[in-house]
Amino acid sequence: IGSCTAGILGFTYIIEGTQTDALVVGDLVAENATDRVETPFEGSRDAEGIVVSFDTVHESAGQRVRLVGTITASAVE
Repeated sequence: IGSCTAGILGFTYIIEGTQTDALVVGDLVAENATDRVETPFEGSRDAEGIVVSFDTVHESAGQRVRLVGTITASAVE
């Protein structure tokens, strides 16, 4: 579970995905009582950690929001 805030926009998301060899694909999923929004991502995983990127425009009720970014994660020992 993660969260993101940019200006007045904020959301909490769950990461759902799969890994095949070094390829990681999936969705950042944000849900509320009435809606589910999925932002697809793709990236790679190696011994150092994981890097995934996303770039999607979501549209609802005449409003458009572009979610674009990169998530980098590494193990903490």
